Amino acid sequence: MGGYIELFKEDDQKKRKSYGIYGLTCWHVVEDVIPDGEVRKRYNDNGMNPGDANGKKVGLLCPGKNEHLSYLKQIDYAIERRRNTPKASETAIRLTLEKDASLQAWDEHGKLGHLFCGSGHKRNGESHRLDWALIKVDQERIGTNKLPSRETWDNLPCNSRMIVPIHLDKLTKIGNRSQSSEYVFQVGNVSKASIGEFSEMRSDCLLKGETVHSIEYCFTGRGGLFAQEGDSGALVYDMTCSLVGMVFLGNSMFYNPGVTYVMDIKHLVKDIEERTGCKVGLPQ
Repeated sequence: MGGYIELFKEDDQKKRKSYGIYGLTCWHVVEDVIPDGEVRKRYNDNGMNPGDANGKKVGLLCPGKNEHLSYLKQIDYAIERRRNTPKASETAIRLTLEKDASLQAWDEHGKLGHLFCGSGHKRNGESHRLDWALIKVDQERIGTNKLPSRETWDNLPCNSRMIVPIHLDKLTKIGNRSQSSEYVFQVGNVSKASIGEFSEMRSDCLLKGETVHSIEYCFTGRGGLFAQEGDSGALVYDMTCSLVGMVFLGNSMFYNPGVTYVMDIKHLVKDIEERTGCKVGLPQ
């Protein structure tokens, strides 16, 4: 999941009434938890409206089950690899405790919430992709849009020019990609913190299984990849910590290697507001 937004309405005095904080990610990240067949096809074609009865049945986990199991396998592999080392017993005890703690945390707090609404597989009038989903997050799992510290960016091998956001604690506002700085930042599930550069190039994009092209903004990494497969849903922000987009496709070996495709936040916000009937903002 990329981050959090707030749905709200304003009265005549601009007084803000909140309708809740929701997790924001890509539709294609969560669609697999919808039962396959005609039900999923209907939502992929038409999207899902707020309060949909089937959405409430779609429980979401974070980290996901596959990601969780992969992490446990990594621990088992690390134990096995160190079996014949001088401190094998000590290492095995430490890693086993880490594994047990991960199992307990996932069993007790793995459930994130349920699917609230989403775009399905959609394009807007300008052929830009709309690929978003809102998650009704359980109260105890609601987080913040906290950003990495300056030290994180300073320590990146590619960051010899010390490119860091001006504000360091959280996202400041929903911005406009066309008015943003040259450099952008994201913290992906796979690639973690990375710096990218916006390209004026836009590309026709047709992914596996699709029949309709979309026109997408391209971003390249600074000194490496900006995003990788598995980073979909990561929020992208500029030097002023304004939210400007969301990753929907990281670097792929099979599609335009080295390029990350980012959806413009203004298109996503417009579509979310139309579907929910609320305004979209960052949690206050």
